[in-house]
Amino acid sequence: RNQPARADLHGAVQFSSASGTLTTEQALLRFATAQDGGATLDEIQTQGPATLSPEPESKQKAATRKPARFRGRNLHYDVATGHAVAQGPIEFTFHVDPPDPNDPRAEPVPVVITATDRAEFDGDKNEFTFLGNVVGLHEAAQVDYVQKSTFYGKRLIVRLAKATDSAASQAGSDIHSITLVGGNVKIESIRSRGAETISHVRLRCVQVDYDAAEDVLVATGPGNVELNNENVAPIPAAQRRKPVDLRGPCYGSIQGFATVKWHLASQRIIADSPDTAEAVQLAYQPIIDGQLGQRVWAAAPHLEVGFAETDRGRSTLSVFEARGNVFYCEEGGNVFLGSDSLRYDSADDMMVVFCHPEDPCLLNGTPVAHINYDLKTGRIESQLTGSPGVVPLVSQPDQ
Repeated sequence: RNQPARADLHGAVQFSSASGTLTTEQALLRFATAQDGGATLDEIQTQGPATLSPEPESKQKAATRKPARFRGRNLHYDVATGHAVAQGPIEFTFHVDPPDPNDPRAEPVPVVITATDRAEFDGDKNEFTFLGNVVGLHEAAQVDYVQKSTFYGKRLIVRLAKATDSAASQAGSDIHSITLVGGNVKIESIRSRGAETISHVRLRCVQVDYDAAEDVLVATGPGNVELNNENVAPIPAAQRRKPVDLRGPCYGSIQGFATVKWHLASQRIIADSPDTAEAVQLAYQPIIDGQLGQRVWAAAPHLEVGFAETDRGRSTLSVFEARGNVFYCEEGGNVFLGSDSLRYDSADDMMVVFCHPEDPCLLNGTPVAHINYDLKTGRIESQLTGSPGVVPLVSQPDQ
């Protein structure tokens, strides 16, 4: 008997399979001969716009979160393999849990990805690949502010979570992981309240990887992180914290890293240099009464920066730690060279520099055994080295 080789469909065309649902206005279906001699659907080619919705991995996920959705033009879909290719412009939307998942009124937050050239879906790997001027947008409203995050690159790989990815499901995401590469990879995050900009951070690097289960973003250098808070509302002089206060107008940067790990939930950044002979550089400069204030620099092979959220969405430096050969400098002020590590904790406003016994630190050019710097008073306590006994050294701030 004769079996159809093809079929041309027009109108509201919808095709459903185990891997998802495809909808379009015009499609060409091609058939192949099955082992029993009958016909089986082999591939689908659409003309014009088409939408592909991957099948949720579980009924529970389908009931609690909106499905991911892929849109493109002239889509070619291989039924047997679940592979698909579509021409641009491309749009892919998936959803993550709202900032407060315990709020019964909160809606899932969409993440929208666009690309100009084309996109591919690999059913075996359960992943999308986007090519050409990739842009992603995530905008979430908190109680006191709105956070808008945008990323840019030439190539983006989105790996969808599977039923076995319990950690990703608990994290409230359809996504297992994301990789962004090619061109000038950039991530920009702007936190605002009405017309006021609370924080503006920009990351440039070679590659970005995001793990949904761990909620960790890893940037591969060379690259830099820039903080531009010039439009942030000033804070009263009596409330400013030294040496670094991110709540007010300021500039900041991190450069020279091989990798930066950004733990998004805990707001902790870990930066490492290419090797121990090189250093990651951190710089900060406040803007006070419209003028640039005292610059502060720090450098070490390993830096860790922790943030805390205060003042209705503003961020403040809570912990800073540097390891290896540490350099710290205040413009027109103190200069420290440490052979072991430096640690600052906002809880007591103390900066402590640790030194190896065989390799003393330098405090403004003087060899010392350790450095304790009280940032509230400007008082520095240390001990001189290079003498038969250890001599206490106290430095008072200039009056």
